[in-house]
Amino acid sequence: MSAVLSWAGDDDGLPAQGFAHPSRSRARRSQPGELPPEVEQALWRGTDLGTQSGPVTPSGFAELDAELPSGGWPCQSISELLSPQPSVLEWRIVGPALGRVVGAGGRVVVVGPPKTPHVPGLHHAGIDE
Repeated sequence: MSAVLSWAGDDDGLPAQGFAHPSRSRARRSQPGELPPEVEQALWRGTDLGTQSGPVTPSGFAELDAELPSGGWPCQSISELLSPQPSVLEWRIVGPALGRVVGAGGRVVVVGPPKTPHVPGLHHAGIDE
């Protein structure tokens, strides 16, 4: 296996053994701070707004659905809710969607909630144990 390295400076020095020399392995060298095209295509940046590739469940709030990728909470994947003060409104935000999922026979897994879920509140949202 070989790796492609970008050298700073001239290309007269010999590369470390086992590594391909950049000028011999690629037709075009990357500029400083520029990624090779194959890396750029595979890179996901947190600032990129993606779209959900699988099915989604509407949140129950039109304004929130307008902001979520593909218009709802993703099914069969992980969603993390981040807020300045945890355990304030998370269950109200996800409750309608979770109620629909559970009502349709689906399962929901909650991993590492900041506080123990309030079971009577979950029942009120239509989520049974």
